[in-house]
Amino acid sequence: MNKKPTISVVMPVYKENAQVLKRAIDSIMNQTFQDYEFIIILDNPYNIEAINLIEDFKNNDERIILILNDKNLGVAPTLNIGVKAAKGEYIARQDADDESLPYRFEKQINYLNTNPNIDVIGTSLDYVDENEKLIFKRNYNSNPEKYIRKYNPVGHPTLLIKRELFEKFGFYSEDEKFKYVEDYELWIRWYLKGVKFYNLDDTLYKYYQNKSNIKNRNTKLQLRNTIKLKREYRNSLVLCFGDNLRLIGEMLLNLLPSGLITYLFYKFYNK
Repeated sequence: MNKKPTISVVMPVYKENAQVLKRAIDSIMNQTFQDYEFIIILDNPYNIEAINLIEDFKNNDERIILILNDKNLGVAPTLNIGVKAAKGEYIARQDADDESLPYRFEKQINYLNTNPNIDVIGTSLDYVDENEKLIFKRNYNSNPEKYIRKYNPVGHPTLLIKRELFEKFGFYSEDEKFKYVEDYELWIRWYLKGVKFYNLDDTLYKYYQNKSNIKNRNTKLQLRNTIKLKREYRNSLVLCFGDNLRLIGEMLLNLLPSGLITYLFYKFYNK
């Protein structure tokens, strides 16, 4: 590509099979907004099936860039590799087992063009099962900063982010204590620097769930590290009484088995 693209899509891949991975790639290729480069970082050099599929796409579209990690590095280091390789004005996130709906980039870009004060924009998303049956809709508040002390107020894989923010305020933390909450840690760090967040009401992303999904397997560790994160930034965020009460509730919740925590999460959002 000679011209710098407007968007750099960054997608880490690990153990996703070809069918699932193809669905994710197709969802980017079918966007109504087409001015992007698509950076795919394979964090598993032994996933030959994924390499062959990505190479097939790459041979037909010069916008696709494949980066192979020599060994498994994990999510945060892999994301940082992708972001540092990006040339676009914006970074768009995409997970390798999910699906962006066709108008996602177009609607996000249109909003940012008319609201240049916004730095990071997300969308609502649908939790769906392996058969694409809706589990529940996850609607994020349009004013994420109001809730950042309580919980992660944006859907990470739905985001479109000004690339310059990473260079100004830092990349994803690779500290083990923030594993699986590296995105939340980054938003808090950026929020404290004055970065402006916004969520569109539109549901523009399908977030797939299945029994072996990493999103379910690490629920307990994610909650434990969320608690560590809030403690780390407690003074900077100036947690109020209600925020501290919620933190105590999360500490009690973390005493429960992982499966029960996941069940309660689904029950809460699927009212």
